[in-house]
Amino acid sequence: MNKISGNVNDCIISVIQEYIEYPLLIDGYKCDLRVYVLVTSCDPLKIFIYNEGLVRLSAEKYIKPSEPNGDSIYRQLTNYTINKHHTQYNRSNDDISGSKRSFAFFNHYIHQMKKSNPFIIWDKIYDLIIKTLIIALPHLVHFYRISQHKSNQNYIHSNNNNNNNN
Repeated sequence: MNKISGNVNDCIISVIQEYIEYPLLIDGYKCDLRVYVLVTSCDPLKIFIYNEGLVRLSAEKYIKPSEPNGDSIYRQLTNYTINKHHTQYNRSNDDISGSKRSFAFFNHYIHQMKKSNPFIIWDKIYDLIIKTLIIALPHLVHFYRISQHKSNQNYIHSNNNNNNNN
């Protein structure tokens, strides 16, 4: 983090992430997980994590960025908006060959191909989700209060207009 702090403009919203040199590949493609989390309460913090989501694959097989054509966005990103235009993007609903796959596929793949226990991975993911929400909690509470205040003002304004019309 100290290496890049001089290169970050404080006035611009930025995302800083560490590049993973040896990412998890599925059939040679980079992947990410789309996990759905519902926050139903901030005080106390109550969340629900949906047990199904998406495993998204890049459109091209991964090669290191240092190799020729390795920096292709179609090898590095799993973003649907970008990859849907690529000829190799697979729109199949088939859980084995499509560019979007299920968590059931992911669990089976991790167990069979990587010889790992997917429950250990999910425990780490759940832990990361909880820690992320705890860090974000003050912001969530703040924006919740702002939205409630505006919602209450709109309700009062709406009721006043209705009473004036009677």
